[in-house]
Amino acid sequence: MSTSATTPTTTTIPPGSMSLRGHLTELRNRILRSLAWLVVGGVLALSQWQLLFEWLQAPFIAAQAALPEGMAEIVTRQAQGGLVQVFRVATAGAVVLASPFLVLEAWGFVAPGLTQAERRFAGSILPAVMLLFFGGCAFAYYVLFPPMVRFMLAFNAQVVTMQVIDIAEYLALITNLMIALGVAFQIPVVTFVLARIGLITNRTLIGFRRHAIVGAAVLAAIITPTPDAFNMTLLALPLYLLFEISVLVAWLGQQRPMRT
Repeated sequence: MSTSATTPTTTTIPPGSMSLRGHLTELRNRILRSLAWLVVGGVLALSQWQLLFEWLQAPFIAAQAALPEGMAEIVTRQAQGGLVQVFRVATAGAVVLASPFLVLEAWGFVAPGLTQAERRFAGSILPAVMLLFFGGCAFAYYVLFPPMVRFMLAFNAQVVTMQVIDIAEYLALITNLMIALGVAFQIPVVTFVLARIGLITNRTLIGFRRHAIVGAAVLAAIITPTPDAFNMTLLALPLYLLFEISVLVAWLGQQRPMRT
């Protein structure tokens, strides 16, 4: 009776790759570091909460100055309302302050699994993503919101003798508008990526121009808090302009299709 020697099979991990346990450990470390960045951002934002509140209320105060004294006021309807809003603003500030580091942590986790061409491509558009998001937030705060709040307060003054606005509703309005525009400003980046990988072309987008006009109007109606044509037009125009920019960006993207 002959016996055959069996050699144990070993699983070799290709160079540059990582085991499942290694991936989970790396993910845990990235999450812990991200949480640490959020804590640091939260502490910094909380230490400057008064400055943040003054900045967020500045458009309202400017619009309030055009009305008779005492015609419009921001109040809180709850005993703990002020404290709650301070922590909400500090949380939003923490995310904003930590966002560049959060993106770097996410990139550090994903990048090793990409090809060299994909890493170059993604690394080139990440700065544009961050700049466009903050640009959209700045556009909402400095360009869109001031005339919007002026119009709302002036119109309300013709209807009521006193405007009492809850601070929670006001902060939700301005922060939601900033986030919405920050996300909307990513449209050219998404278009560029889709054009580079060959899913769309500028001619495809041109064919949807009429749909874009309707879509911009509908999205403006959803985002704006009042159904008046002034605020809707004020938001719909830049949204449609983003579409036209995307047509140009798609043309640029399809000139150099991504190669692996």
